[in-house]
Amino acid sequence: MRILYILISSGLVGGLDLYAGDVKAPPVEVGILVGRDGAAFGPGVVVQGNLGRLGLYGFGSMSRVNGYDNGDGVKANLSDYTVGFGLQYRLVRFGRFAFSGFGQAAYYRSRVRATYVDPDYGVVEYRSTDRDPLVTVGPEIDYRLTPGVRIVVRPGKNFGQSFAAQTAVGFSLNGGFMFDAEHLGTNIGKGVAGVFRKLGH
Repeated sequence: MRILYILISSGLVGGLDLYAGDVKAPPVEVGILVGRDGAAFGPGVVVQGNLGRLGLYGFGSMSRVNGYDNGDGVKANLSDYTVGFGLQYRLVRFGRFAFSGFGQAAYYRSRVRATYVDPDYGVVEYRSTDRDPLVTVGPEIDYRLTPGVRIVVRPGKNFGQSFAAQTAVGFSLNGGFMFDAEHLGTNIGKGVAGVFRKLGH
């Protein structure tokens, strides 16, 4: 065990970074995620600020299911959106992979429009709108694709009384790309400048 400790301390085990302090993150990141925060899979956006091991982020997402059929003659259209904030704690890095934990709280709003056939009243239409808090916790796994881009996967568990927490055992899953905001802005600026230079010729 002492030999293993010495190897890890000197950074000689496969050249891996095994300390939370090595999990470097840009001061500000922006991201595009796709996943299940609500009733179904849908797109979302994230803005995250990083300081040391901590990341504080705000996010928004939406999802929609049309023509859902439960097999008992009930057909429904479901839509929802989620807006909230979260806290990330970076734990450790293994090469290009890094592992973190996250927790987030959100305002969740869902809409359900369903139709079914009643023996006495014929076709009945049902509408419902709910607003509920939604809390999600889980791990984050990211892969550093380039110095300014990382691929992120966030599986999690939803808690609360909302539709998102009560369906699919509250399973949440998001994945996508996080971009260094400064690096992204620089590249966009260079691209725009290049276009104008070509137009000038």
